Amino acid sequence: MAANKLTERHIQWHRQKMKVKLAAQTLSSSVADALEFCNTQLKKNEFEGCDATVNFIRIVDRLFDILNSRNALAHGFKCPMRVSNENFWRPFMVQAVTYLKGLKLSNGQLIIDSLRKTGVVGFVVSASSALCLFYKLVKEQQQLKYLLTYKFRQDHLKLFLL
Repeated sequence: MAANKLTERHIQWHRQKMKVKLAAQTLSSSVADALEFCNTQLKKNEFEGCDATVNFIRIVDRLFDILNSRNALAHGFKCPMRVSNENFWRPFMVQAVTYLKGLKLSNGQLIIDSLRKTGVVGFVVSASSALCLFYKLVKEQQQLKYLLTYKFRQDHLKLFLL
């Protein structure tokens, strides 16, 4: 049974736009699973046609996992970026960047060309930067065995400067 714990903070997100934790919880695979369950298993009319939303959530969740990898022993999309697993994560990252660049508003305008582009541009730049850093530091110069993207978060810089 789908039993996600959505609180008022998740629903009334306008007051807490800068809370990445809330966004990550809302755009998680468990929420995508719940939407899919309500649509396909329960056949709820309110969830009919939610396939595009489920796809969006799954892409954002996986991309967030890749861009937040912190454990050298992790598996799946939370694993470090290594040469040995590049065939697993690279195709997804390229596909995710292409997908995000192609997202459109209801009026047909590309989000990346609109005033609402910040989140999409952030993901695209972060993914592109991670790909470039992997290529340069792990593959080309072999200075690192793998790349843990958690180390690039702003939190570390903020803590250092305080």
